[in-house]
Amino acid sequence: MSSRNEHCSAATAGDSVAKFAPNSRGGATKRKFATGLLFIFLTLGNAGIAAAAAQCAGPQLNQQARPISLGVAVTNAVWVPFKQDCFVSFGSPAALVADSSGNQYILGAAHVFALGLTGYFASGSGQAITQPEPEPPSPPPACSVTPAQVSSVQVASLSTVIQPNFSAHATTPADAALAQVLPGEVSSAILNIPVFSSTPLAVVKKGLQVQKEGACTGLTPGHVITKMLIPKRFRICTSAQPLKLDINGKIICKNSNVETIPNNFEVEPADFGEEGDSGALVTTVGTCPQPVGMLGGGNTVGTAAVVTAIPKVLQALQSAGSFSGLSIVAGGGGCTPSTSQIQVPGGSSADFTLQDATIADPDVAQALTVLPDFTSYVEILILDGVVDGVGIDLSGSTAALDVVWDSQAYEDDATIPPIPSSYEGVPVEQHIIETVDLTSALMSASN
Repeated sequence: MSSRNEHCSAATAGDSVAKFAPNSRGGATKRKFATGLLFIFLTLGNAGIAAAAAQCAGPQLNQQARPISLGVAVTNAVWVPFKQDCFVSFGSPAALVADSSGNQYILGAAHVFALGLTGYFASGSGQAITQPEPEPPSPPPACSVTPAQVSSVQVASLSTVIQPNFSAHATTPADAALAQVLPGEVSSAILNIPVFSSTPLAVVKKGLQVQKEGACTGLTPGHVITKMLIPKRFRICTSAQPLKLDINGKIICKNSNVETIPNNFEVEPADFGEEGDSGALVTTVGTCPQPVGMLGGGNTVGTAAVVTAIPKVLQALQSAGSFSGLSIVAGGGGCTPSTSQIQVPGGSSADFTLQDATIADPDVAQALTVLPDFTSYVEILILDGVVDGVGIDLSGSTAALDVVWDSQAYEDDATIPPIPSSYEGVPVEQHIIETVDLTSALMSASN
């Protein structure tokens, strides 16, 4: 195997900003292209594309002994021609998931597992998921690999895909896909998080510290959930080719569209995830970590990473695949959750206490209780497409309801009724929905 010289940097561009003030891998010519949160810069020599600042390196990028651990780089074996090179995308598998019959699947981001040359692969396509990428491909423009090359590194076959919904005022329940594992190829352990619970945690506390193991940045503990149940927009590639350069010299997909995904957490600071970490499982930090969500992207202003709640991801996949049930497979035989790290208010990531994370903070419990009524209160605005949803802000001293507006509708409609500053004793905040741009490709050359 050849050495890698891959660089990562945060890509958190977007096309909306907060309007309200309150909170507001190989041969010598090898290249890689990664869609989603983990993108990679390509240095094309005389083309002068700038390399990213932070290095993306570690054992998670190399070929793994079987069975592989999760949190390492996997690909969907789709090579894409661009200029004089071929590119392949990779991301971070989140966890093993089992159905009611005991079949096991790798959970990952749809924009990593399912994006093909001309669109998304359908459920049941059987597209190979490999670790590492099959190589070498034939020269461009074909950039093809043989079945033997693919099968030598295949760990799973694509089985269930949540297709993105780009219709106006529609939502995509999750950016997620399942790939049925091949016998003996994948373990339930995550690299650097070998043992964890199969039971997802319902977030009911402020200051909950979380961690993830990603294909680029590895293990990143010491981050905090600051918002929950927040809708986000994601600009994603609708086909892996063609590629192009934007005005800043970044490689981006030429074809893209915007989908809205509800039920997201924001995790701060934003360096929690960088390009290539898309799909990584996010867990609590403690003696028995619990799953919380799946890493998706960064926000528009680069202050937070976006994580979709894992129960909602599993529900959406269960529906898409007509499963009678889906559950996370515990890592390393599992464990019994007891306490988790909760950051001390106003303190740094090193300032935390160990608490039972299932015991709700009174203000968070109150906000969760009031949330359904308040959502009904603004329902007409949601139905009219003026409001995209209501979440909860956990970043302040007191949990607050957070109204998320559609920017264009808000700016165009002067008749929108005012939103109260509090509702049934819970503070109310407002902001314009943010769009996470997942179209850029940050690359580096290995020559």
